[in-house]
Amino acid sequence: MTRTAEERELFQSISDDDRREARRIIPPGDVEALLKASAADRVRYLVDEVLGQEEVWVAFDEYYLTGWDDSLNDVTVTPIWPHRQFVENFGMSQSNAWEPVPIPIVDWVDMVTPDLVAERRMLAVFPIDGLDFEITDPVAMVDQWEVAWKSFAKHWERFGDRI
Repeated sequence: MTRTAEERELFQSISDDDRREARRIIPPGDVEALLKASAADRVRYLVDEVLGQEEVWVAFDEYYLTGWDDSLNDVTVTPIWPHRQFVENFGMSQSNAWEPVPIPIVDWVDMVTPDLVAERRMLAVFPIDGLDFEITDPVAMVDQWEVAWKSFAKHWERFGDRI
């Protein structure tokens, strides 16, 4: 789709902060669909939203990232979500002490991931009460974000002048 010069100017005039804030608003129908989505679909959605918002949402207890022991897989998992609302929904059934916190993607990659690896933690990707979710290595999650980002950048390089 080719846009007019006026449309391109309007598109380019949106600040990164405004773009991120707009992505934080989830239409109610999308929330309902995501609450019923498969684990794989939720992972794809999380990857897209984390790249678009440039942040990942976690739950903090009083001192640190929340998590739990997964005896089935013999690991400690730390849950991550694409939006605050999902942290709140999940946390309400788990503990009232959880606080939703966004972590900028750069901080996640540079500081949080090495800590999770050192502690031998895994990630519970976009868990929803009552549904299966994927457990993945923190480095593998960062790799998924990198692959998605490179794909987006390649697409932008090829078609960006049409936007």
